[in-house]
This record gives sequence, C-alpha cells and structure tokens, in this order.
Amino acid sequence: GIAWPIVRLSSGVRAICAGDYNQKIQVQSRDEIGELAESFNLMADRLKATIAKLVENQSYTENILRSLLNGVMTIDPDSRIIRINRSTENILNLPADRMVGEEISAVFDKNPSILELIQEGLENHQVKEGMETVLHREDGASIPIEISLSPLEDPGKPAGSKAGLVVLIRDLTEIQA
Repeated sequence: GIAWPIVRLSSGVRAICAGDYNQKIQVQSRDEIGELAESFNLMADRLKATIAKLVENQSYTENILRSLLNGVMTIDPDSRIIRINRSTENILNLPADRMVGEEISAVFDKNPSILELIQEGLENHQVKEGMETVLHREDGASIPIEISLSPLEDPGKPAGSKAGLVVLIRDLTEIQA
C-alpha cells in the first residue's frame, strides 16, 4: 500500500529536521513514491555534503582568527559584539563571555575615545587605519594600541543598508618599549 512508504518518508523528514542527515529511504518501487524516495535520498546526501562544507569553512575561519596576533572584533549594526578572537581577549584582558553579545559601550566604558571611534565607524561605513590610542583596561592597566576599522558587508542585504564593523586591535606595547 501507499501508507507505509509515506510513513517512512515522513519519519525520514523528521529525522533530518532533528539534525540526522544520514537518513535513507529504501526504494522498492518505480512509481511516484519510489521517485519521491529517490529524490529524498538525493536531497539528504546533498544537505549532508553542504553542511559538512559549511562546518569545514567555519572551522577554517575559526583557525585563522585564533592564529592572528592582532585582536579581531566584529560588531553588528546595533553596536553589539558578534565575535572576537583570543587575541582580543588577551589585549582587553576580558573573557569572551564578557564581550560577545554585549554592546560596545559596556566593553569600552572606560575608553570614551575608542567608543567614539567605533560608533563613528558604524555610522560612516568608512575604512580607518592605524589610529593610535591608549586602552584603559578594567584591571587598571593602560596600554598603547592601534585600531583599524572596516565596514562589515553583508552580501545578503541590499547595498546601502546598515552594515556592521570589523575592528582590528593591535597591542603596541612591545613596539613602543
């Protein structure tokens, strides 16, 4: 009958929705239900391959960010920190969970000049490079840094829409010593 293959197909769809991309529907017939099962299997294979590629690309990007000596911080159009790398944690002497998801004003509250630079960068969508300033950390240390800003373009959004910002932070302590 038709009911059993539909039940298996429905079960496979639910499993994929739950994240199990290894689903296969056994094809025993050459009718429309068989074609549907073959299409499901092809879709499941392509979905699994696409997700594997995305995970690989994300891992590659994470490794690049982790290896950079300069701090990298991405900020969304609403002034919230989206992502940072380990060097940002080291330079600011703050753990990631105290920064990611927070507004920049909460992280740079002791640094009005840095806060102003970042807010201007968000508003003007302009690249600014090599601005030297002093970072006043929560632990009381003041360290010389260089900040560069670059608009974070979102290819999924129309041109001219609000963009985020990439902030590069370079610790100048060793250079100025």
